[in-house]
Amino acid sequence: MRNPRLPARVLAGLLHDRDTACVAVTNPAIPVPVLHRIQAAAAAAVAARR
Repeated sequence: MRNPRLPARVLAGLLHDRDTACVAVTNPAIPVPVLHRIQAAAAAAVAARR
């Protein structure tokens, strides 16, 4: 999951799976803007639960 040579489609699937997302998000191949979008989406999900 942390292999930077992992195909993007495989990595995307891992990021969408709750069981693998926490590890997959540490993949160094994920561009910083994408990490920011993931972080914003996670924050919005937490805020919606409150």
